[in-house]
Amino acid sequence: MDNVGPPPPDGESFWNGQQWVSRLSPDGNWRWNGQVWEAVKLPDHVVPAVRSRGFLRQIPGFRSGTPWKMAVALVGYLVIALFIVVGFAPASRGGIAFGLGALAVVLLATNGWGLRTRLPLFRSPNKWLAAVAWVGLVLVVLVTFGVTQPAAPTGGNQVANLGAASSPTPMQSPSATTSPSPSPRPSPIASPKPTPKPTPKPTPKPSTCGAPANPFGYDFCLPATLIYSPPANFCSYFNCIKSFWTSTKGYVDECVDGTYSHSGGRQGACSYHGGELRPLYS
Repeated sequence: MDNVGPPPPDGESFWNGQQWVSRLSPDGNWRWNGQVWEAVKLPDHVVPAVRSRGFLRQIPGFRSGTPWKMAVALVGYLVIALFIVVGFAPASRGGIAFGLGALAVVLLATNGWGLRTRLPLFRSPNKWLAAVAWVGLVLVVLVTFGVTQPAAPTGGNQVANLGAASSPTPMQSPSATTSPSPSPRPSPIASPKPTPKPTPKPTPKPSTCGAPANPFGYDFCLPATLIYSPPANFCSYFNCIKSFWTSTKGYVDECVDGTYSHSGGRQGACSYHGGELRPLYS
């Protein structure tokens, strides 16, 4: 449409050759200055209003109502929720930071509830500044994940053999008494009485707090240290699961059915044995 004519004194309308019409375009993004259309620039503090919709239709991935997008979004949110829930375990505390960081990246990338619009650095027209903002966010998530991860044992477990009792040192038999020098009238030599040996007291075995008897000193007593490197003959004293020596990325713990796993604190530990019951300590 060919727009001509200067704007009226009120500044809100212009003459199109037939009548006065509003200077603003129907979508509110353009304004007629009397010669050309100019883009309307909103102040930095103004956030475009979001039309009132149901809560589900405001969640990124569900806003379009497309079935496949909603399915992908649902799976993604379930994975993030799983990371956060698993993160409450002492050995997987970093999962909370990773899950929350991933959720923040998703909401900013999709501008959920206008979050990216409210952050000047992320909505900067300068691509380099926006890239710095995204790189900084990813670094913060990774650093937080690393800091919250539990420290792995550095030198391995030095297990003392508490079950073996030291054998008492045998007492030496008393030396034979030398016979006296012969005299004109030798007297009979009395046989020396042997000194009775003291009976050694048995060394009391330490309590295992319910763990099977073993020569390694492993028990369920607290405070103690988690076992990441059990000895090769561990399964000779404990009822190990079949994958004990193939899944060794965690600590040793007891499953609900009484078997023992080497994946303590990891996702899926004791999954076929009723779940994790408690860790074994040294």
